[in-house]
Amino acid sequence: MPSAAELLSADPKVLRESGFSVRKGQTLRALAERFVDGRLSATKFAGMSDEQIQAALTEVPGIGPWTARGFLLVALDRPDVFLSGDLALRHTIQHQYGFDHLPTDDELIELSDRWRPYRSLAVSYLFASAYGGQPPT
Repeated sequence: MPSAAELLSADPKVLRESGFSVRKGQTLRALAERFVDGRLSATKFAGMSDEQIQAALTEVPGIGPWTARGFLLVALDRPDVFLSGDLALRHTIQHQYGFDHLPTDDELIELSDRWRPYRSLAVSYLFASAYGGQPPT
């Protein structure tokens, strides 16, 4: 993996040739800029709440709540993250909990509140049940 500084020094065409859309390349560069100039860092993340990290990440054009929550869950291993907007997770919950419809946001909130403060673990178990222990693709 290149460092943030290496990514910024690379020709944007290299990202495009690597398979990234122009927009995703712009997002990566905007994120890298924040790491290079110190607005974001692993040290800062360690002292921030989940909500603060999500707010900081979603300031980057091209990063939305789902991506920010995924970062909290996977990269930072935060214990209480729920990916409410994840369609695969909604389908898994529908199947595992016997809903005859795709669960609504309110139903997901009610269900996931039972798993606090370990919603990340519940999400991991749900994905494992649906994908045989393999991450969804």
